[in-house]
Amino acid sequence: MSSMYRNITYGLLLICLLISVRSVIMPTIADENTYLKISLKILQGKFYQDDSATSLSPLIPVLLALFHIPKLELFNVLCMKFLNLGFMVLGFRYCYKFFREHLNLDNLITCCILLLFASNHQTLSWTTRVYPESIAVFSFWAFLFYVIKPLSITNLYKVLLFFVLLFFTRYVFAVLGVLVLWYSYNLLIKQINTTHIFRVLLISLCFSLPVLFWIKYMYFIESTVTTDVSYFHRFKGENPILFNIKCGLGLEQSSEVNKVNGLPAFASLFIPITGYRNFLVSILLLVAALGPYLLHLKNKVTNTMLVAVTVVMLGYVFAGTGFSRYWLFLIPIYVYGFYLLMKRLKINDRWFVLLAIIISSLSIINELRLTIKILGRYIL
Repeated sequence: MSSMYRNITYGLLLICLLISVRSVIMPTIADENTYLKISLKILQGKFYQDDSATSLSPLIPVLLALFHIPKLELFNVLCMKFLNLGFMVLGFRYCYKFFREHLNLDNLITCCILLLFASNHQTLSWTTRVYPESIAVFSFWAFLFYVIKPLSITNLYKVLLFFVLLFFTRYVFAVLGVLVLWYSYNLLIKQINTTHIFRVLLISLCFSLPVLFWIKYMYFIESTVTTDVSYFHRFKGENPILFNIKCGLGLEQSSEVNKVNGLPAFASLFIPITGYRNFLVSILLLVAALGPYLLHLKNKVTNTMLVAVTVVMLGYVFAGTGFSRYWLFLIPIYVYGFYLLMKRLKINDRWFVLLAIIISSLSIINELRLTIKILGRYIL
């Protein structure tokens, strides 16, 4: 029976991989076009959008610029989309290793968590778009994997590398610096001698320099240049912190979006209805997903997972944002919370596996329907 479930899970994961490629044929939209404009300016030696400097996160525009070939305008877009697919696959690999190595989770249960992640509408929709979601999945799970690993200089390099990658992917990930500080502090006190302390501080400083330089650049741009698109316009109004918190909690609608986001949008991560917003349902889902972690605070791994998801979500609240896709990389943490809840209720693992296969199958059927529509519109 276990072998049958495992084969079904593998088959469904493969179907999800194939479905996720559908966005390759779709034209660029919204922020994708902004990234393309910035990438062309980078090739001219400027980090500009249109005619003014910008403080948007640079990673996607820089990668697009690297793939640019004159007279082949779509080449860099296609390369970026397939690169994002590669990042997503690597993210799944690190996620799998995290649950298997750090939590000693059964292979089938781990695959079911990944299946629910892979078949989620947000994952399938954004994997091969020219957006930072795939890079966020890869860098977050690599970061979390190494921050749990035994304390060592080698692992510190990796923790800092993926933290810097996260920062340049989306600025809100700076909040994960609390885990970097925790790791660095524990590594410092592990061995009290001058050489060891000097190495840890020097490595930390070297990786901090590009982040500090970019923060200085952003401060200069936001202080002196009027930009059309900025993450920081929301902090320049009257009582910006309070207003952003209200927007992040879904109590107010930001002028930058056409509907309420933040906490009420959390429900749409699990309920595949376009534009679905519900404060109560979101709260219940959050309690069910994160509540069980509070019963495992003595476990270093689950404790770190809870800290990571909490600081990121609080970061979204203070930033006054929270699109459904912003939580995409956190789905495995939420799903594992649901699994812990079922364990707490003494529900057999077999039922979790069955539920995962049923829910994923229904989601895949719906996504196949959407994929046929997309193929019909752009190819057939």
